[in-house]
Parts: sequence; C-alpha cells; structure tokens
Amino acid sequence: MATLSISLPKRWQSASVWALYTVGLLPAAWTFYLGATDQLGADPVKTFELFLGLWTIRFLILTLAVSPARDLLGWNYLRYRRALGLLTFYYALMHFTVYMVLDQALDISMVVSDVLKRPFIMFGMAGLAFLVPLALTSNNLSIRRLGPHWVRLHRLVYIVAAAGAVHFALSTKVLGLEQSVYISLLILLILYRSYRPIARSLKARNGRGRQGQQTAIQPASCRLKRIVSIAKSATQCRSKHPAQSISTLNPRVSDTFAGAATFKEVVSVCSVVACRRRRAQ
Repeated sequence: MATLSISLPKRWQSASVWALYTVGLLPAAWTFYLGATDQLGADPVKTFELFLGLWTIRFLILTLAVSPARDLLGWNYLRYRRALGLLTFYYALMHFTVYMVLDQALDISMVVSDVLKRPFIMFGMAGLAFLVPLALTSNNLSIRRLGPHWVRLHRLVYIVAAAGAVHFALSTKVLGLEQSVYISLLILLILYRSYRPIARSLKARNGRGRQGQQTAIQPASCRLKRIVSIAKSATQCRSKHPAQSISTLNPRVSDTFAGAATFKEVVSVCSVVACRRRRAQ
C-alpha cells in the first residue's frame, strides 16, 4: 500500500506543526469574535459553549484516527498527533471555562445543582480530568523521564474518548446525523485501538510457533540434502566400484552402499538408514 504523507524538508516540519496549532485555534478565535460583537444569536454563551464542545470531539476523533490511518491506509501523519491531542485539550478546557465562568458565574452551588439535574456533565468533567495528565506529559522530556510508563499513561485516552462519547450523546435530546456520525466514529476508534494490542500479541505468538516448527524441520531437511548429494555423487562414479566411489565421500557408509549401482537404489538405501537412525533416537 502506498504511503500518503506530506514530504517536507526537516527545517519546515516544526513550522508545519505550529501552523496546525494556528489553524486549529482559528475557529475558537473567530467564534469568540462573533460572540463579542453580538453575532451569535439570542444566547451567545450557550452557542459558544456548544461550539467549543463540538470542536473538542472533532479534534479527539482526529487524534485517535492518526494510528489507524497509518495502519490501514498508509497515511503517515504521526508528527501531528501531539498537536491534535493538545488542541483537543485546549478546546475541552475552553469549553469547561465558558461553562464555569460565563454560564454558571463560578457559583459552585449552581454547578452542583446543574450536575445533579444533568448527570452527563460529570462525564465531560471526568474526560477533562483525564486529559490533564496527558496534556502535561505531551513533551519529549516527559517521554524520556517516564520511559515505558509514558505509553501506559497515555492509554487513558481510551477513557477520555468513552467519557466524551457519553457526554456528547446525552447532551442533546435528539441525536442528529452529525452527532450520530461522531459517536459512531469514536466507538469504532476505541474498538480498533483496543483490539490492536491483542492482534499484535497473537501475531507475535504465531510467529514464535512457526519459528519453532521451522527449527524442528531444518535438521531433517539438512539430512535429506546430504543423502541426495551422496546419491548423486555415487551415480556419477558408476564406472568404478560403488563401494570405492562412495568411500571417497564418506568411508563410514561404504559397506552400506556396496552393490547399489543406480541413483534410485542409493536413495532407497539412504531412506532406510535415515528411518533406522530416527527409530534409534
């Protein structure tokens, strides 16, 4: 399968990542401008809050889709996965901030009452809480210090995706086509990323089994090659006495092959000798 990726000079790769951050934050900046200029309708706070939540889901889907796109389609964009993950966190944090500051006015009693009335809010808060350590450790220094623990820590993204899907599904009374597509994609990506380690483990186990079988078959195939080689050499020297010609190749088997004048007879004798050796072992 052909690999689809953006081939950029090394000096431009870092710039392309920063360009992704800039482009990714433009929707939030533009919508904030519309809200500040009173162009978001009758309830600008709620509109802005829902808009940020929608883009959180979009960037989460893109983050989870990077590895499957490489495995299944050959699209190699791994260098942008960290930026997409951090954009997911930034939009989730802005979504939460608008809810707490502009919607609930930092009134904890109102927040508690709203959470009890709409429990799906707890799933969104849980998803944001799990995103925090992922965002804080999305850097090269954390990768070096945490080592293999970094990979295990970032598997929390599965929990984030599940919490986000539940929060998104329950936040609307009727699921539209767009919401259904996003939720379906999240479920498929969670299932794929959960199945991939199991598939790798099974593949490695099957590979070890085939390697063991090949190791067991190899000595027998080597013995057969030696037998055929001796048989061919013996038939090529038919002008001489069979025992004499074979003894020049392997003196130990001269008595065994004495009188065998044809290639078929030599191979038959070799097969009998090999069977007797296997039974003796």
